[in-house]
Amino acid sequence: MTTRRIPSLVILAALAVTMLSATTAAAQDHRTTPMTTYELTLSDGSRLYGVVEQQDELSIVFRTVAGLVITTPRTDVLSVRVVAGTLVDGEFQPGDPNTTRLFFGPTARSLPKGKAYFGVYEFLMPFVQVGVTDRFSIGGGTPLAFGLDGGDRPFWITPKLQLLDTGKTQLAIGAFQALVDGESAGIAYGVVTSGSPNASLTAGAGRATRVTAATASW
Repeated sequence: MTTRRIPSLVILAALAVTMLSATTAAAQDHRTTPMTTYELTLSDGSRLYGVVEQQDELSIVFRTVAGLVITTPRTDVLSVRVVAGTLVDGEFQPGDPNTTRLFFGPTARSLPKGKAYFGVYEFLMPFVQVGVTDRFSIGGGTPLAFGLDGGDRPFWITPKLQLLDTGKTQLAIGAFQALVDGESAGIAYGVVTSGSPNASLTAGAGRATRVTAATASW
């Protein structure tokens, strides 16, 4: 195998701000309280957030985050489930369902052991990620529009390892590595995320790699 060196570039220099709560970001004096509460969904489609104060086979007594107490028949209830979120100035805001990634790139937050998520980029690139431990996850995907002519179908893998978690700041390393027709190319990256569940800052940098049967490039 011969080695050919190409210019080393920092190909990922992404700075992304996730504003999960515009209210909190706009005014720091707003009072926020992390909480776990219930979502009550009624047959008319309305959703209420609060706590179940009393229930039996016939009805549910529910106190909303605004302090309103309602009693509703069981027949009008579609579901009652626990949800996580934040109470901001008396208004419940559901938590981000996936804090481990942004629209495309990853954050430094980790996927808990046994948890998984599935998504699709641009309707053509499905992917999945699974938490192996509380700090390590791995996933992969493949484009839907390739491999129909009998050729090799490209696919990619996405391992990520969290190195640090102070509660407010996380640090992780990982890779996005694609493989097709005996070639492999991708990005090895490091990423840091700092902030609260309501507003956080994520920045990362990476290096491109490419390996073929005849060459290795960095």
